[in-house]
Amino acid sequence: MNHKEKLLQVYKQATNAEDIKSEIPDTYKDFISKIANNCTRLKGVYTVLITLLVHKTLNPDQDIRFHQAQIGGFSGRNIDKQYITPTLQELGLPAMAESGWLTRSLEQPKPYTLDYPGKIGNKSVKEAFLNLIDWVQKNSDKAELVLRILLWQVIQNTNFTKIEITKIENNARLNIKLIVNSLEEHFNFNYKTHGASKLPVLAFYAIYQILIEEVERYKLCTLKKLASHTASDLTSRSAGDIEVFDENNKLFEAVEIKQGKKIDIQIIRIVKEKIVKYHPQRYCIII
Repeated sequence: MNHKEKLLQVYKQATNAEDIKSEIPDTYKDFISKIANNCTRLKGVYTVLITLLVHKTLNPDQDIRFHQAQIGGFSGRNIDKQYITPTLQELGLPAMAESGWLTRSLEQPKPYTLDYPGKIGNKSVKEAFLNLIDWVQKNSDKAELVLRILLWQVIQNTNFTKIEITKIENNARLNIKLIVNSLEEHFNFNYKTHGASKLPVLAFYAIYQILIEEVERYKLCTLKKLASHTASDLTSRSAGDIEVFDENNKLFEAVEIKQGKKIDIQIIRIVKEKIVKYHPQRYCIII
């Protein structure tokens, strides 16, 4: 069984964890809750912890505090990149763009002991993270229980924040003014959570999905799948938020969404560099 298969197995069992909570001391249940409640704000910590827990269930004798080969351990980053993060993305759970080990506070070549020097932003989350690793290392038979409870709480948190979208059965009353006003209210509403800045990108992406099918200019063109909105341009290797490729798989058109921002010299400089690098026929900045 590989790491993906193990994660999926535990995920299927994580629909409920009330029956096993009594097997974990209260202190460590509180630590699990701390990680779960911050799984979207500190995805690196949560992703690394899941990787270590999965690896411990498969390799009980491995000291998971030694998360890098160069410090005498194993490559947690490779396991995460190959198995964990892609699986979390498939499950619709909070996930990094590539790996939790790309977070500077977690990539240091030091073991995750209680005195680990990495500057994780939230001190209480750092305490929970390191103490859970320490406890699981000393109680390897509890690794799967901790993983199941963590996933159960993350699933609960994720479901709580989901918004049900009601399909419009009758669009006869829709008009351009109503749609524009609705989008503006949607974009500018304070949802008090991360990710709201991606809303304009999703709206324009939906528009481009229609343009690709109906406008002659885009005949034989394809729309690239949206990349992570939090990934840097260097990491995502993209020319913009939205990219259209021609029949030869060459960049045809790129769109950068800067909702609520003024176009300044810095934005122009970055766009110029992208145009020189990727050579699109058209580049749009939408504010």
